[in-house]
Amino acid sequence: MNNHKHYETAKRAYFWSSYSPEKRAVSECQFFDEINAEFEAAGVDEAGKIKFERLFLLSLAAKSRCASSMITGVYLDFFNNSPARFNVEKNRRANDRARKVSDELLAYIERVRKAIDKQNNPQNYAADAIRSDDENAIDKLKEKLAKLQKAQDQMKDCNKIIKDKKDNKIERLAEILGSKEGAEQLLKLDFCGRVGFASFNLTNNNAAIKAAESRIKQLESQKQQETKEIKIAGIKFVQNAELMRLQFFFDGKPVREVIDVMKKHGFKWSPLNSCWQRLWNGNAIYAIKHFIKPELERILIN
Repeated sequence: MNNHKHYETAKRAYFWSSYSPEKRAVSECQFFDEINAEFEAAGVDEAGKIKFERLFLLSLAAKSRCASSMITGVYLDFFNNSPARFNVEKNRRANDRARKVSDELLAYIERVRKAIDKQNNPQNYAADAIRSDDENAIDKLKEKLAKLQKAQDQMKDCNKIIKDKKDNKIERLAEILGSKEGAEQLLKLDFCGRVGFASFNLTNNNAAIKAAESRIKQLESQKQQETKEIKIAGIKFVQNAELMRLQFFFDGKPVREVIDVMKKHGFKWSPLNSCWQRLWNGNAIYAIKHFIKPELERILIN
């Protein structure tokens, strides 16, 4: 990892604030690669990746201005044999600035993730969206699926009636659609000279049916999972099957460095559950195993 293009910059960022700037540099480079890989897989454009890299480097630059008297070792002014003048106020401002820039970086990552999720799961953002964490989500999705399937059958039946050579089409269509006005409208030529339901109506509705079926299958599979509780670096960690959340419970407010780790990997503070949590999915499990666990062990145990 020390041949990473940002390794030296990351190491300098922690030179005056960490006993192990090399390890911190490796962690930063891993984070950079992880987010880049995530953006690449999601199809984020080049401008989006460039902006992430710019904010990442700004964050490192801000951290490089932070120092610790314990690390610098400047306790005495050897020329005057008196306590050194460690500028506490200047360092406080530097730390505040570093946190602000880091928060801007994390906020940008979350905006991109939300945009990607909105693009991939538009059903979660529609006016009548059914959220996965709704306790009645499966029942609601099944009800929605039944309506979509009924609509698909109705469109097919209407098109069959329109194409056959039998009379009394309006009456037969009205029986399906529930109104004579709807039947008459369906028999009018559209801008392409077509009557009935266009093929794209059936295609789009069929896509919605498949999306609903897929979500039902996914949620039913998740419901089969059991809630588990383990310790990670001495911290209570819960795989909450009921809420479909991965949760970290700390005794009191964790140190700033731990909070940064949580935010960096998509965890948010939940006042309701008094924990740091994020949606239970494969990306979250990977982040915990490969990044959060070793970072928490380094901060809290080593």
